[in-house]
Amino acid sequence: MEVDQEVHDRAQLEIQSVINKVAAAQLNHPMLEIETALERELRAAGHWPQPRPWLRAVALELADGRVYIVTKHAWADPHGH
Repeated sequence: MEVDQEVHDRAQLEIQSVINKVAAAQLNHPMLEIETALERELRAAGHWPQPRPWLRAVALELADGRVYIVTKHAWADPHGH
């Protein structure tokens, strides 16, 4: 099955935007709250399901005050903030 690169890139940008939104809103919150917020926002954006280990890894990075970057393309896009 071939993946349409444009569709994939757009999804990555949208996921990065969700992560950035949650990171800003959940600053200094516990990892489990961040994980819950990520799941809620990814569902709302139509990007669910996601692998649970990935979701936990992202939440842990954010809880530790680090930036999580989905791909370098998503991070470089000015609209993926």
